[in-house]
Amino acid sequence: MARLTPADLTTRIEQEFATVYAQTKGAPLPGAGGDDRRMLFAAVAGGVLAYLKANEDSLIDSLKVKEAGLDEKTLDVSEATLDIGS
Repeated sequence: MARLTPADLTTRIEQEFATVYAQTKGAPLPGAGGDDRRMLFAAVAGGVLAYLKANEDSLIDSLKVKEAGLDEKTLDVSEATLDIGS
């Protein structure tokens, strides 16, 4: 699993916003307001990752796995740790 960082999530939110904006408005995202948008996206990314980190033990309670040649089985998860960096 890849490490989750606020910077990476901020960049992904920016990219997705630009895509959705272009699809919705039919024009590319204007450059004006870029710094304010990035600050907003960074705050959202930081908040989402902080929430996930604070609740990581309650996010996954079971996991279905299937190994080649074996039947699928469900495992109970008693502890989960997300790799969230700063």
